[in-house]
Amino acid sequence: MPGDGAGNGGVAMEARTERWARRLAEDWPAEESVTRGGWRLAFSEGVTRRANSATLLGSREEARQKDGGDGGGEAVGLEEVEAFYAERGLPACVHVWADQTDLDASLARRGYTAEGATLVMARDLSERPQRSGQGEGGAEAAEVAEVAVLPRPDDAWNALWPDAEVAASKVPAILRIMGRVPVMGYAIESSGAARGCATLAGEWTGVYGMATREAERGKGLAGAVLDAPLGLRQGCPARLPPRGGGQRPGAAHLHASRFRGGLRLPLQSPPPGLTGVGADRRPPA
Repeated sequence: MPGDGAGNGGVAMEARTERWARRLAEDWPAEESVTRGGWRLAFSEGVTRRANSATLLGSREEARQKDGGDGGGEAVGLEEVEAFYAERGLPACVHVWADQTDLDASLARRGYTAEGATLVMARDLSERPQRSGQGEGGAEAAEVAEVAVLPRPDDAWNALWPDAEVAASKVPAILRIMGRVPVMGYAIESSGAARGCATLAGEWTGVYGMATREAERGKGLAGAVLDAPLGLRQGCPARLPPRGGGQRPGAAHLHASRFRGGLRLPLQSPPPGLTGVGADRRPPA
């Protein structure tokens, strides 16, 4: 992809934080998103960290300058971040990328705890990589698996939320987040044992919502599900955020990030629609 430094069909091993942060915001759009003083502040019913966290766009020094600070205070800009989430009944949560070491240290000193480490992986779709790590019979299962790609999740796709370790109470809000994506393909294996979804926008395809029934894992079904929506974009690069920090065959490590959160501020009066949501509530994973 131009500007990434990719060569010989490969992908860049580094990417600008701001670019990845903006791409993630497009792939996982929050109900409310504002940009203030170099920060992007996202809120979406308190469900998922990605849609309920603040991201520093650009450098720490740039944010200080935009806020009118003199560069001498580590907490410059954070007060407004914290107030934004307190007004919505949530503790502040900050999405910190690997190259934001000074921000990470500032948040730690301020009492934010580290949680939810992630990786950004990518692979070039011009060639289909060989899968690895399959269990016994995995290759055969992958070859015969039939996968449909739907314009919206059906009952079989939604039935796998427990296998994705998502509580039923969070599902409606997550579906509303996914429903805001302009083009999303929902892949489901014919028996309903595995699923996934992919955003189709620009030159990159983002993969989300992967899940496989526990009894069916190790058979290559997830690989077949992964290939189905990506096949719609053959020749375009894909961004693959692996679950649990695992590596994907044929994928290169581009970037890493984690969340820091948990700072609580008193909520003077709950905003409309947030009755019963306390200021000490932490955005769920």
